[in-house]
Amino acid sequence: VRAVVDQFTQALSQKDAARMGPLFSKDSIVIEGGRLEGSFETYLHHHLGPELAEFDSFTVKDRKVSVRQAGDVAWAYETYGYEVRLKGKPMPLSRLGATTAVLVKTDGAWRIVQLHISSKAPPAKK
Repeated sequence: VRAVVDQFTQALSQKDAARMGPLFSKDSIVIEGGRLEGSFETYLHHHLGPELAEFDSFTVKDRKVSVRQAGDVAWAYETYGYEVRLKGKPMPLSRLGATTAVLVKTDGAWRIVQLHISSKAPPAKK
């Protein structure tokens, strides 16, 4: 379970959409920013893919992950900071993020069936 969640974060950091798809079940659901995005495939084509194309870099920092499992169902939550460098923009965008992933073991492999991502601006520095 942890390996699947880690692989997703690594692929995201490397802007490697091809490595993300196999981590999700065909009937997955993605929720981001208070909105149901649909399956991971739909999310990738209509949201994440175009977004990644605008990034020079995506760096995850201070990541903390917790995993729990009950039989063939598991869930992981993580908190992290991230920095996005947009193409053509000199200043990075810093955010705090939290993700919950629900995974199911099918045919001997863990796959993400539901992913919920949220983020917010970090507190203002004094």
